Amino acid sequence: FLTLQYNTYIELTSLLFLCFAAVRFSRNRRFPDRKSFSFGFFIVIAILAVLFNLAGCYLMPIISRGWNMFINEMVFMLQFLLSSALLYYSILISGLYTKKNKGISIAIWVFTAIVLLIILSNVFNGWLFFFDKDMNYYHGFYYELYFVPFSICLLFAAVIPLIHSREGNQTRYLSISIYCIVAAICMAIQYYFPDMLLTGLAIAIGTLVIYLNIQNPVSAKDPLTGAYSRETFTKFADELIQEGRSYPLIYGDIVGTKTFNKTFGESYGNIMIAKVSDLLAGISSKNIVFRYTGDSFIIIVIDSAHLEEYKEKVIEALKRSINIESMNIVVQMKMFCINDMKMETSSESLSRTIELSSRMLKNSHPNKIVTLSKEVIRESQRSSEIEGALRRALASNNIEIFLQPVIDITTGRVAAAEALARINDPEMGLIRPADFIPIAEETGMISSLSLKVVNRVCMFLKSTPLECYRNLKWVSINLSVSDCLSRAQGEKICNIIESYGIAPHKIAFEITETMATIEKILPENLRILTDKGFSLALDDFGTEYANIDSALRLPFSLAKLDRSVIHIVHNRNQMKILKRMVGVFNELGLETVAEGVDSQEMIDIAASAGVRYMQGFFYSKPLPVNVFINYLIQNKERNNQ
Repeated sequence: FLTLQYNTYIELTSLLFLCFAAVRFSRNRRFPDRKSFSFGFFIVIAILAVLFNLAGCYLMPIISRGWNMFINEMVFMLQFLLSSALLYYSILISGLYTKKNKGISIAIWVFTAIVLLIILSNVFNGWLFFFDKDMNYYHGFYYELYFVPFSICLLFAAVIPLIHSREGNQTRYLSISIYCIVAAICMAIQYYFPDMLLTGLAIAIGTLVIYLNIQNPVSAKDPLTGAYSRETFTKFADELIQEGRSYPLIYGDIVGTKTFNKTFGESYGNIMIAKVSDLLAGISSKNIVFRYTGDSFIIIVIDSAHLEEYKEKVIEALKRSINIESMNIVVQMKMFCINDMKMETSSESLSRTIELSSRMLKNSHPNKIVTLSKEVIRESQRSSEIEGALRRALASNNIEIFLQPVIDITTGRVAAAEALARINDPEMGLIRPADFIPIAEETGMISSLSLKVVNRVCMFLKSTPLECYRNLKWVSINLSVSDCLSRAQGEKICNIIESYGIAPHKIAFEITETMATIEKILPENLRILTDKGFSLALDDFGTEYANIDSALRLPFSLAKLDRSVIHIVHNRNQMKILKRMVGVFNELGLETVAEGVDSQEMIDIAASAGVRYMQGFFYSKPLPVNVFINYLIQNKERNNQ
């Protein structure tokens, strides 16, 4: 039998540390996510486990056999429950708790319930421990079996964060692995030296490490404002969406922050943002304020039953002036409300809805909360679906090009073509560039997309019949802002074209008039292309300021007039302006192309102004490669007759 004359000072010290962590955790407002709830449950079990350890130490000699059995049963049950709770917490923070694999969590708790029932059966069979008639404590014949399920839980709880960190996620989650190692060491020592009660020490060390590294409220908050961070919002939103829960969401963007910073300095601007955060947080203790971007906030309205009342309080609070040093300012915010988050599929789709809505409501009245319509949310969801289709297309090299003919009106023949990207997704069908190009730019996929298009154009030129190849003066490819600003991207484009052996003069790169105004950066980067013999085309001329000076900033050889430039010509004076514009381009050595021509009238106007090349639906819509080649052949035969 075992005397169990433990040194209880270690357990008492451990209990003190656990109570300290519990008080700190509860005093700071507990974030209402599953991770915090799980840690709260874990710390309660930890305190109970140490308390029952101490109860067994102090009360064993003076209480009845029945109470001793109860206390020791609880010690074993709480220790195992603690290992299961640690495993569940490890799965939770590693992002493995989703709708798809909820079965893992259910399996853990079913396994836990079975083991707890087996431990409870010790009352009848004494397999784990028992007392003789003199109240001496003995280990049962199958005492060692208890450590099998206990070790399984600790092993998995330790391994999951290790795998998580190898995938490039946060290494702070390794504190759970440290906890498991400490617990295993302490349990081993206690097994071989029964007089040393170290369970509480292992629990206290592990719990404090987790609290300081993972559950510390400071790590979830924005350092400037004290509001919760965007990372915390993203994780909470994902949890809500995965579990089908929903709260109203209010987005607010401070008006005039840039002007304020320019006038008073960024330090005062930061003070203003922090004051606005305090103002929003002080309206209600139930609802949660996040700092979403530099000067924008999101409020999750937990008290959704009083949403309208809360909105009124927000508007009233914004009417009050904020004191910054000796200044009193009244803040204005542009705000909108999403009543239901259940239409979203992830935090990414929710963020897209928020960003789309903030752009759409850019001109809305400040200090007024607009309720977001379901149509906006649906549009955002479609954007999310298009993003998925774009990722799939890039991964599977499923980017196609369509070619729109450019007609030389002096001969009637196809002189050139513009290559336009298309995605033919198995789920969504054919997706237009107007839908996926903005998303590609937002998500950073535009560079990969451009390289795929260049590759497809080279494949087309390499495989097209020789006669058709000779007749084409150029095939134009659109470049994005990121393409133009990256020297490395220019080198990659050149390498692709050179690998196919395509003559540089057969390729023209189109950049928009807006991009052409970035004169400090573009010339150096685009010189990589022009020095090798590629042409540059000024695209969409006339959509901005129709400033011919932009054509002088770079060595353009083509100017593509937007359809709006020709469409506005209704009288003699307007025709004179158009002729003068085209004349200047001709004097500068630039060929002109009229884009978007869809009627004979537009062609006549452009031709009268001196435009030589026409592109638009009047001649042909963009065509798949094989159809375009047939169009070229038929066009040649028709003009030879």
